[in-house]
Amino acid sequence: MALPGLPVRMADRHYCFVVDFEGETTTEPTAFGEGLTRRSVIVEVGPEALTPAEGATPRAEAAEAAEVARTTANEVIRDVIPTIPNTAGDVTPLGELPPDVKDLPPSVDDPGIRAWLRSAAA
Repeated sequence: MALPGLPVRMADRHYCFVVDFEGETTTEPTAFGEGLTRRSVIVEVGPEALTPAEGATPRAEAAEAAEVARTTANEVIRDVIPTIPNTAGDVTPLGELPPDVKDLPPSVDDPGIRAWLRSAAA
């Protein structure tokens, strides 16, 4: 937390994202399409995972964090579902970590990056 009168540096922020992947084939129709399911990866990106650029805007830093989240989520999903056809993933920013992952050990726990694979039902 910043002291009164001192600005919060962008590099002190943590970003949270959900990265959704569609395309895991099933034998039953689902809400996501005929025979498709959706898996999600929650990714938290901290300042250690970002490359600070002089004069970077908050938007540029958020875009970099989103790209780190996408790359991390791709690694997580490929480990679990190597045949998933959609590796782009839809990245959505979150204000904070969802309650369902806060007490779970992360699938990835690297400096500045934590990621959790949500179950197929979540």
